[in-house]
Amino acid sequence: MPSPSAQAAGSHWSTEIRLGYDSFSHDYRVIDRDTTNAFSEGSARISVGYRPGPDDHPLLETEAQFFLGRDYWQADLKIDRSLRSGRAWALRAEGDVRQYLSSSSLSFSNDHVQGEVEGRFRRALAPGVELEVGDRVAGIGYAERTDFFYDSITHDARASLRVGDILTHMLDLDLTHRDFFVPDSASIEYVSEALAAEYFCMPGATTMLTTRASVEWRRYAGGSPRSDFTRTESDLQFEWGCTDRTSLETSLDVAVERYGKNDPVYYDSETITLKAGPAFQVTDRWDVKVLPGAELYHVSPPEGDGAADDAEVLFYIQESYREFVLEVASDAFWLPRFWCDCTARVGHREYESSEAAIDSDYWYLDLSFLAEVTLWDGIRLDVTGLFSPEKHRNPEDNTATNVLSVYLGYRF
Repeated sequence: MPSPSAQAAGSHWSTEIRLGYDSFSHDYRVIDRDTTNAFSEGSARISVGYRPGPDDHPLLETEAQFFLGRDYWQADLKIDRSLRSGRAWALRAEGDVRQYLSSSSLSFSNDHVQGEVEGRFRRALAPGVELEVGDRVAGIGYAERTDFFYDSITHDARASLRVGDILTHMLDLDLTHRDFFVPDSASIEYVSEALAAEYFCMPGATTMLTTRASVEWRRYAGGSPRSDFTRTESDLQFEWGCTDRTSLETSLDVAVERYGKNDPVYYDSETITLKAGPAFQVTDRWDVKVLPGAELYHVSPPEGDGAADDAEVLFYIQESYREFVLEVASDAFWLPRFWCDCTARVGHREYESSEAAIDSDYWYLDLSFLAEVTLWDGIRLDVTGLFSPEKHRNPEDNTATNVLSVYLGYRF
């Protein structure tokens, strides 16, 4: 066991100061007038953390943050005892207080206090077999209660079983029970159970297969205006190394939603998404993927006693669409100094009905990027951006969204 002096030597404080700028704009058309919603602000954040020992020390890590922007200030506190280094149990607690300034220009501003506590316990049942159980309670309280802001408490109980070796093959089973409480509005409270399974294997030295499946059952309180539902999701990912620097990637995702009542608010639907294409390791520090894909989204009109009339059927048809997309993703890095991820998606969405009044067919471009640059030791620049225009068959439906965030941080 390390001596007290050795433990003290591993303890340290860390401080980070971050200056940031965030910008958001959304262009659209209302009737015959072009409209722009724009928002930008500068901000400052200071974080102070304390680790009482080296990484494998059993005591808690603590971090406090203070954020000041144009519209609000926020104070955060986080305490964490993680499961790494073979620890049998973990504890995490965090909370924040947000106060909007009197000069705030935000439409939906509401002071709040929120926090959560989570505990987990892990035990090895046999070689290659681990059981983990956990419990989490989270809550939020607002200064003013409205239809959009309401106090709530969420309780999650979880159990998971992991079998196998993460390097060759592994099976994860996860079961979660959730209780969602709203003291002032019991009609939107619900109980849910979710079951998920994931299997990973490497049939060959250059072949990797990952498959996931999950199902969630949600039940609302009696008399609730919301609908019970069952959501099922599954996906399959396959990667085959053709050469030392080239591989073929394929993914298939399927999602199905079934509601207890089928109406223009809650309606049954199915989504199928397929992508397949090559991935290239251009250099040791630059990867590129080219993934053409397609997505089908289908909405099912109600049948039987609740069958929809002709007008309602048209509404459901209007929601169904098919979409074709080409995605190009680039990942460049020169660790630990530089890392950049860029993704460009060009696609076309066609709605099932040419009489659709909700939206019209359109082309779109999604260009996103994330970059981290270490300028000097302890000084890092983070840049995030999104450019997303839509060009519709009906010009009045055209929209464009632009997001830019720039942060400069100094850690010491």
